[in-house]
Amino acid sequence: MVMRKIMFTVVLFVVSNAIAQKYTYVDRAKYKFTYQYSFNEERNNPNSKVIQDMVLFVGDKSSMFCNEDRMFIDSLLKLYENQPTQVAFGKIFPQLMGSKNSNSLTKYYVFKNLPEFGLTTYCQEDMNASYYKIVEDINLSWNICSDADSVINGYKCKKATTHYAGRDYIAWFTLDIPISDGPYKFSGLPGLIVSIHDTKNEHSFSLIAATNSKKDIYFKQVNYIETDLKGFIKSFEASKSSFINLLESATYSDESVKYRAIMRVQQCNNFVELF
Repeated sequence: MVMRKIMFTVVLFVVSNAIAQKYTYVDRAKYKFTYQYSFNEERNNPNSKVIQDMVLFVGDKSSMFCNEDRMFIDSLLKLYENQPTQVAFGKIFPQLMGSKNSNSLTKYYVFKNLPEFGLTTYCQEDMNASYYKIVEDINLSWNICSDADSVINGYKCKKATTHYAGRDYIAWFTLDIPISDGPYKFSGLPGLIVSIHDTKNEHSFSLIAATNSKKDIYFKQVNYIETDLKGFIKSFEASKSSFINLLESATYSDESVKYRAIMRVQQCNNFVELF
């Protein structure tokens, strides 16, 4: 009941602010790749494992990677963007009750080749629903292991390794899908990345479905705070205190529920980037 009330408040806030949002067309997707993302929510705590479905849409010029549930919510907001706030809220809220809840660490969008070729644009919310935008020039140095082959999820794959933001990664890519892209910010191999994980198994992406697509890729225009990744993570940590205050002010029938909710927020600290 407590989390339902909090979700009601958050959705009302989001819908109210969505009226001012605009969506800029980026590209028409030709392919949709669904990945299962498994990660430890708390750094160095294997018991905090979370699994989320993520999607990669690839067009002729750009690609977009995001949480599937987050994309569903934003699709609803775009659908009703011209409706009065109360009307939009009345249509959106019932549909969200049956949806999964995206983890705070996966409420992001990764656009490759936006705003220009070779750049990666990363957009994410903190726990206060403030939006941040980071534009990066990511050049991964891959070591392709010519003597290592495998079949993963039905795809003939080759092995490659790289280092990114404090972690070493092992990737498997397939030449059967000659698309130089992959989950999150990973790309640059001569085929689609089918599987990638860091050597400590704190973050793992695995391709589970591949289909054709005709979805339009949009970039949501909001009042972004432009920063770098270290700046965003610092702000995200600060926003956790505000959210904990919200949890503490709610009424609980069982104090153990309150304790678990607060601890869940506190342990949410294991970003892909390790600084």
